This record gives sequence, C-alpha cells and structure tokens, in this order.
Amino acid sequence: MSFCVEDSVPSLVGRRRGARDAGRRVSAQGRPALLASVTLGAAWGPSRLLMSPYGLLAHSGVARGVAQTDPATGIEFPGEFCPRGGDAKCHDLAGTAVRVKKIGPVGVKVYAVGLYVDSDGLASVEGSGAAHNDEHDVPKAFVEGYTGDAGLGKSLRLVITYGKLTPDKLSSSLKEALEPRMPGAEGRASLAQFGAAFKGAQLSKGTVITFTHDAETGTLVTAVDGKVAGEVRDANLTRELFGLYTRDDGVIGSKAARHLSVGVAHLV
Repeated sequence: MSFCVEDSVPSLVGRRRGARDAGRRVSAQGRPALLASVTLGAAWGPSRLLMSPYGLLAHSGVARGVAQTDPATGIEFPGEFCPRGGDAKCHDLAGTAVRVKKIGPVGVKVYAVGLYVDSDGLASVEGSGAAHNDEHDVPKAFVEGYTGDAGLGKSLRLVITYGKLTPDKLSSSLKEALEPRMPGAEGRASLAQFGAAFKGAQLSKGTVITFTHDAETGTLVTAVDGKVAGEVRDANLTRELFGLYTRDDGVIGSKAARHLSVGVAHLV
C-alpha cells in the first residue's frame, strides 16, 4: 500500500485566539489534563496537504505545550504528550501534518500525525545553534540530529481518519517505506518485531497510535489507544521511522517535512 501527497506550496493564515485559552495535555494512557496556555490557530491553504506547525508563529510569542487543531481533519492534538503518564519528561507538540493515500483522482486522508519532542533536550542536538537561521527551513544536520539522537525523547501521534485502514495495511506501508534504509538480517528482524505490534489491533476512525522513543531505555514503544503493543530496541529503526516524517524523501512530502522541522527548531 503506497501513500502519496500533493506537495503544493502552503500559505500561512495564523491568528491569536486568546492569551489564556485552555490547552490540553495527554498521557500515554490517554487521560487528558487541563493546561493553561497561549493558544494560536494556524491554517494552511489552499492545498491538499494541510499542516499546522505552530513553531512557524514562534515570533508571535508561542509557548511550549500549546494544543493545536489540525485544519485538514479537525483533529485536536494536545500540546503535550506524556509517555509515562507524567512520571517522566513530557514531549511538546512541534506541529501536525496529514498522510494522504491517492485513490484514482481522489486524495484520501488516512491519518493525521503530530510530532512531539523533549524540548529541554533540543539545545544539545547537533545543528541546534543554526536551527533558526531560516524561518522556512532548517539545516539538514539539525534534522538528522534530533531524529537520530538517542538521548532525546520524542513521539509521533497518529490519529486514524480513514475507516477502511486495516492493521495489515498500516504495518505493510510503514515497513515498505522503512525497508530500503534497514538492510541486512538485523534490519529485517527489527522490522518484523515492529510490525508484530499491529497484529490483533482494532483500527477505526479516531484510533490513536503512538510511536515513542524512550531516551532512558533506548526503546521504540508502540501503543494503540494508550496500551503498549510492542517495543523494539534498535536506534536505526527509531531514526528511520521519525525520518519518514522529517526527511525530504519521506512519506508526507518535502514541504510538510520541512515545516515540521521548523516547528521543532522553534522549540529549541
């Protein structure tokens, strides 16, 4: 199953929605908690691929931990994701994007994805000092740095929007994208272990899947609706999985990937 997006140039329409609106944080168990924050709305359009990386509005006083409603899907992403229910560092939302499957002439929105990182650890990432040199792009060294840094906690939060998506199709599409970058017996073994997490999973609209790099244990943790479904200890797998959403040749298009990285840069 191959996914593609139309990589068109977005235009920013950002506006302040309130100085003290209530944002939300969510734990790995899915329990929301109130979080006072500055909330800003951002919409991209017109474009088949819509994103809302609030990092682009950092010059307007955007704070960490700000919730976002993805304009393409209407899905709300909490401003923070706490992999251990708040017992460890929470990860801040850098931005959102949409994965689209082209079925004939129609682009079907398969899932929305939010990228979260441990903001406090970004300053030590290679290339972070030059991360703000370009408002619309970031150095390749910084992208490779934060995706591959084993000491930096980070998460991807996928929310299913296509009701016909099956666990097998999701697993096979991710593995298909990862396989060229994970050759050899070790790579195949890690991919098999990674794919096994989806066996028996029940997917429907609104299902939340998270991939979290636990910096303390060095494991990639897959959870479905807050329940851990699998763990893999492979730094290469972690780097390449996050790279699918941050590289120019990833699965969401080069412009979307760059804007997510710009959002990360503004959390430094």
